[in-house]
Amino acid sequence: MFWTRQRKRLLGLAPIAGFASLVVLGCSALIKPPAPSTGSGPATPARKSNRSAAAAGRPVTKADSQPVCPDPSDPAALADADWSGDFSLTDEEARTLTRALTAAAGVQALSTKLDTDLRTACTGIARELGLKADGDGIEPACAAAVRAINESRVRLGGAARYSVAYVAPRCALPERAITGCLKRCGAGEGAGGESSSAPRARLECPTPASSGVCDGICSGNCDVAEGMVCDGHCYGGCDWGFHGWCDGTCVGSCNGRRAHGICNGRCVGQCNGVVKQGSCRGRCLGPCDLRHPVSCAGTCSGRCAGTWKNLQCESVPRTAGVDAACAASCDADLSPAASCSNARVTVTIDHTHHVARAKRLAIALERYLPAILRVSVGMKARAAAATRSAQAALSASDDLMSSADSRGEAGAALSSCASGPLRTGLAAIGSVNVSIRVAIEVKTATDASDNAGGHHRG
Repeated sequence: MFWTRQRKRLLGLAPIAGFASLVVLGCSALIKPPAPSTGSGPATPARKSNRSAAAAGRPVTKADSQPVCPDPSDPAALADADWSGDFSLTDEEARTLTRALTAAAGVQALSTKLDTDLRTACTGIARELGLKADGDGIEPACAAAVRAINESRVRLGGAARYSVAYVAPRCALPERAITGCLKRCGAGEGAGGESSSAPRARLECPTPASSGVCDGICSGNCDVAEGMVCDGHCYGGCDWGFHGWCDGTCVGSCNGRRAHGICNGRCVGQCNGVVKQGSCRGRCLGPCDLRHPVSCAGTCSGRCAGTWKNLQCESVPRTAGVDAACAASCDADLSPAASCSNARVTVTIDHTHHVARAKRLAIALERYLPAILRVSVGMKARAAAATRSAQAALSASDDLMSSADSRGEAGAALSSCASGPLRTGLAAIGSVNVSIRVAIEVKTATDASDNAGGHHRG
């Protein structure tokens, strides 16, 4: 069937098993607008649907009988569309199509967001290191960034020691966005909008994946932007009283000798970067795994013995009362709304005669690598979940769209409204996979492979 052939052509029949091995899909040529509903008019007629006329308290006329295409980028419009009256769909078919269109819109928005972030970061790295992309798009831009990083490292000389330490970003979904999506999804499940998919009055994240401001006692992890005295294991750096192993710059002594750079051993004093192992008597400049529950002045991740403010979940809850299909649909719909913490990046380069080159490389990476890490580390799992959910939702609509031509005028109208957005969603899945792949390639170019010690806290 036509729609099945289109899906196979766009996805290349390749399972999404890992980003590094995905085939690059050229998407711009595949994104086609929906066919117009008349010989010369737009795909979305200006006339109102039967539901709109009835809601206005006036009789349904012939003009009103023309179906209106809901805005494919507006989840609320998709949920409120009169699929039965306008397109002669059953309730089950309407749910299937709504979820497919919602997933397509979500993954398209995610693709745009990742593309924008990566293009800006990769172009910035290449420009500051003296290279220019060979073409448009994120692949040429990020390829130029990789070349610039590799060439800059080579020019530092063989004796140079290089370290990139970072606290990985965490990405989560706001409570309000999750609740709104589940309500929209559940609104069409039964007569009168009643549904078991409607979420509870208060969202319940999986406990280890909850984060936000805790108005009470925090158990788990506390991250304060300006640092905190950490009674537990400190990640990030330590501004005073550090004893242990430091990924980044050790200021004080290294193995008993005065140090201000990479320390291949025990550091005493200050760790600028990431604490690999050790104790900190001063402020922990990063997340602190709490040994005992305490009040947290920053972001608490874990449990809150009090009231959550600005609650976020790392994923859409799969709990009792939440329909599995709705939760999966919201994975794709909400991915663009994910909020990520800032990745703290520290670049240390020593034992090189090319001080100016080292400084230029360090400044470029500390400025732009956080955006690369948001995609390659923070959004990697979320993007994978979004593309899986979108692919499943779009696949579920195959039979419906393939049979549209046999449904007469209603089927033709349905094809006109839905085919274009669904095709765009399929192409966007490929674009998201490309974004993740090239972000991982840029991150890999920054990894330290020729000096002792680790280089990040994931």
